[in-house]
Amino acid sequence: MDEKYLKWGVLLSSALAIFMANIDVSIVNVVLPLLVNTFHVSFNDISLINLLYLVSMTSFLLIAGKLSDIFGPELMLSAGYGIFIISSALCGLSQSLQGLEIFRFIQGIGAALLFSTSAVIITRYIASDWWGRAFGVNGLFACIGFALGSPVGGYIQDTIGWRWIFFVNIPIGIAGIVLVRLLLNKPYTRTNTETPDIVGFILSLAFIGSLSFTLHILSESSSYPLLPLSITIVGIALAIFVFHQKRAPSPLLDFSVFKDRILNLALCASFFYTFILSGVSLLLPFYLIDLLNYSASTAGLFLAIPTASSIFLAYVSGWLTDKLGPIIPCIMGMFFCLFAGIAFHGLTMTTSGVNICFSLVLYGIGIGLFVPASVAFVMNQSEEKNRGMISSLKSLILQLGSITGLTVFTIIYTFGISTSGFSDIISQYQYLSNFHFAMLFVIISSILSLIVCISARKISSDIMKKTKPELT
Repeated sequence: MDEKYLKWGVLLSSALAIFMANIDVSIVNVVLPLLVNTFHVSFNDISLINLLYLVSMTSFLLIAGKLSDIFGPELMLSAGYGIFIISSALCGLSQSLQGLEIFRFIQGIGAALLFSTSAVIITRYIASDWWGRAFGVNGLFACIGFALGSPVGGYIQDTIGWRWIFFVNIPIGIAGIVLVRLLLNKPYTRTNTETPDIVGFILSLAFIGSLSFTLHILSESSSYPLLPLSITIVGIALAIFVFHQKRAPSPLLDFSVFKDRILNLALCASFFYTFILSGVSLLLPFYLIDLLNYSASTAGLFLAIPTASSIFLAYVSGWLTDKLGPIIPCIMGMFFCLFAGIAFHGLTMTTSGVNICFSLVLYGIGIGLFVPASVAFVMNQSEEKNRGMISSLKSLILQLGSITGLTVFTIIYTFGISTSGFSDIISQYQYLSNFHFAMLFVIISSILSLIVCISARKISSDIMKKTKPELT
């Protein structure tokens, strides 16, 4: 096959994984308000659909990255596609909220394999001077997935029912498997005889699971008496995990990578970004549907604006990354997220559609600039022997940011609200007040991410000055 077409085929096999995972998130988000009534549960109960998905994905990321380094990213990408297809079908067929939550947990395992290998596929098959544009293509597909998810999810809910929002993953996953089998046939030679660290995986599962449970307790005031015990368990689980990893012959996570200050800052910036993303993605559907009384289809069209507006910016960000490095596009993206947070904070129950669109466009520009550059920001610090681990670490930090954001924004949004929900005007204004307070966290997180990116640029500049040979 011609090298040019092979490159784009490889990109497509990687990008479809991100596309499928992202369209699933945005499709589910837009129907969450309606699932509250379908299953007759509370806001906190329905948020478990996303929380369990994130917990599962986060728990399996490290082992997925290690398996990628041992057995090759091609095999793990195929497995991720397969698990995602089967679990999506089971989600669509589930007859209860509990069943849906179980299958979403399984779906998260597939997502962990997809996220931990998609970036590795790019670094394995594509030259490094094209990485920025390649990650830009991945970001482009991620944006298209988010953009299509909201209107498609709203349309499906209003026409044929919520179950079909999961069935759309099946043909996408099948296409991904076909591309992997046809194009990703580069021989993978194991450089060592390492085996997966099963004990480390169990310990990481205990830590991430207890951390997620603790965060969920924070959103349930009735469970506060369990909080001290839960925090203690988290601390013990983390200590045992770190102790084991530092002594394991083949650790899931090599802690020596944290000696790289630029990598640490890149991971921090990514954490703040996903913290912002999870909050905005969770709360905007409720603002549009429950406070402004838009239909699911109309709300879906609004929610498609930021991701649609970021489609062009994703490739631009990749091009800028190849020319200027990843830090400058990250800084530009966070500035737009900051402006968007300020605009979101000004939304009211009488805000016009034009003003809502303007704030969503600002947000979309920020996403489009930041996401592709942030991936290159992290992966530039990796080596061939540990790219699977670095990729999975990046995804782990992203998901921890999402879980934290989901919990924090749920607590803020439901604070002081009775179980009567949106049925009276007092509750509506309380929700609006909570929405404004939540947007302050978006503003603060954007500022913190900016500080981190600017600090990384200064460190990078200092390193270049020290390594630059002096003229004689």
